[in-house]
Amino acid sequence: MAASLAGSWQPVTTRSTLNPHYLDPVTGAPSRDAIPQTPARFGRTLRRVLQHGIQQVRLEWRNVYCQVDDPGEVDGPNPVWIRASIEYPAGAWRQVNGSTTWSATTAYAVGDQVLHDGVRYVAGAATTAGQSPAAGGPWRPVRLFPVTWTGTTDTATVQPGQTVMSDPIDLSDVRLLAGERLAVGLLAFTGGVGSIVSGADAIAGDFVCDFPTAPWPGAADDLVVQPVTDQTSMPVGTPLPMPTVVEGLSPNPNTVMALGDSLFQGLYDSDIDGDTGGFIPRALRATQHYRMSVSGQRADSLSLPTQVTTWRDELLARYNVVITDLGGNDAVRSDGTTDISSNTAMVQARMTALWRYLAQRCPNVWATTITPWTASTDGWSTLAGQSRANQIMGGTNGLDGVWGRLRTWFRDGCPIQVFGRTVRAGEGEHPLAGIVDVGYAITDPASGWKWKAGLTTDGMHPTAAGHQLMATALTPYLPALARGGRIEDLPAGSFGGAWQSGTGMVQSLRNTTVPVTCLSSTVDEPRGCTYSAGVFTALVEGEWDFDWSLQWCGGDSSIRWGFLAPPDYLANPVKRYGAQGVGGSVEVFSGSATLCLKAGQQMVLWMSSKNTTADSALWGTGGSVSLRASWRGLRRSQT
Repeated sequence: MAASLAGSWQPVTTRSTLNPHYLDPVTGAPSRDAIPQTPARFGRTLRRVLQHGIQQVRLEWRNVYCQVDDPGEVDGPNPVWIRASIEYPAGAWRQVNGSTTWSATTAYAVGDQVLHDGVRYVAGAATTAGQSPAAGGPWRPVRLFPVTWTGTTDTATVQPGQTVMSDPIDLSDVRLLAGERLAVGLLAFTGGVGSIVSGADAIAGDFVCDFPTAPWPGAADDLVVQPVTDQTSMPVGTPLPMPTVVEGLSPNPNTVMALGDSLFQGLYDSDIDGDTGGFIPRALRATQHYRMSVSGQRADSLSLPTQVTTWRDELLARYNVVITDLGGNDAVRSDGTTDISSNTAMVQARMTALWRYLAQRCPNVWATTITPWTASTDGWSTLAGQSRANQIMGGTNGLDGVWGRLRTWFRDGCPIQVFGRTVRAGEGEHPLAGIVDVGYAITDPASGWKWKAGLTTDGMHPTAAGHQLMATALTPYLPALARGGRIEDLPAGSFGGAWQSGTGMVQSLRNTTVPVTCLSSTVDEPRGCTYSAGVFTALVEGEWDFDWSLQWCGGDSSIRWGFLAPPDYLANPVKRYGAQGVGGSVEVFSGSATLCLKAGQQMVLWMSSKNTTADSALWGTGGSVSLRASWRGLRRSQT
């Protein structure tokens, strides 16, 4: 066993998740049996490593599953016995003619795993036919690490409602590398016909199969210790037993817990690189995270006092950042009365109660905005074919019902009253540290409530392309999430351009409009929410206050202008903001504007001069230019 190491136990691979009880997204009824009836089931799950240099890991398994409605957390129906092992580096077993034995006539792809002379190998690069694993090259030997549970026992008995944690597994002589794959083989058996709580569904590269009886440790069909040979895997989508988390002794103390519904589960997304789909794993590809998400989940059920929250409270005490995606299902289930505003207030109260509950147990709680909910006559291929899904959209424009009011509330920072004062996310008394507007990435900006064409197939959930757009919207916030920080710590904007720190540059103007890209102000590392000088790029979506000033130096002008506009203003001179015009003799003037920008959107300070007989100079002795931007939070419209 390796010596004691510094760090704390954190999720160090993908696919750390609860055992969800899947629900049909429309009816809310169980869509399939998530706890299969079988004497014994083996699951081998591939996972991507998230943290470099981990030397010890351990496995957790719970005989518990989670559902939307009361009591939330449910004990498994019967005792289960489990055995497990770890393989590293690992790949997907590749069978040729029904066998995993290396074939000299086969070219193998990256990540294929084979058996050769009794040794497991994984292809680190594509091979050509005849490249033997014994010769090395692209082939890497796979190490097998048996798992014990109480020092020497290779089998753990798990009673209904119980959690077991394995002994630490020493990986000091292999050292995990972020981005590589690790496999966990776990055999669960009931001693007869019973139910086994499943961790999730098999994805591409996993291996799952049932046994009529549990194989004894070391038996020829014990896939925990024996390699897969000619066995046949059940198809992708089959529920399989897996650890709820692979924890490692990590130097990084920050883990993001994703608490949500089918959006966080990645419904209708494709599997991605050693993980199930969804915008959360797409964005958190290199961030320690744990998904505690159940399809159909609502804030109203999570905030009920009758909920069993043992598992959830334990995770909140263990991990220091929580992000939620709740609200959509609450809006859907809040219709049915004529008093729409009271329904909206009810949803807001339940959301706020949940966030306060979370904030009492975790130092940093974040939320994401809700996604659209529409009907369509053409499979959501156009905007014109979409209409409000039902009463939750309200009226005729899709924005004056519960969904629209809730969306507006989110984009306004989820304001609440605290001792008679309005506070928003990120402000001291508000339970939320910040809000990430992922909804704008897939919402048509003109209507404000329809899906962008082609980004959904059911009007409720994004496609793989939609999940990726939402992940891109979340990405700028990762520095704060990964550090366990609040939004004030987030680099929210940046400035660029050619910089001038003195007064020696002179630019002459006559009857022209030019961008101001050479600035006299000192450029600081962009931190916090306020910056000075430059061509501005918003790194996060939200509302910004801009202030600018210009110092002209002589010349003859009948009028001088300064204003903010996009970088393509000369080609599209339509939108300009905070424009100020002065007489030709005025040399110092300023302006301001409040703009709502998307992440990545730019604003440039422009100046314009109408001259009569001579040039006018912006820079020279005493000349200066400054541009300042301050982030105010999320708001409801876009520039």
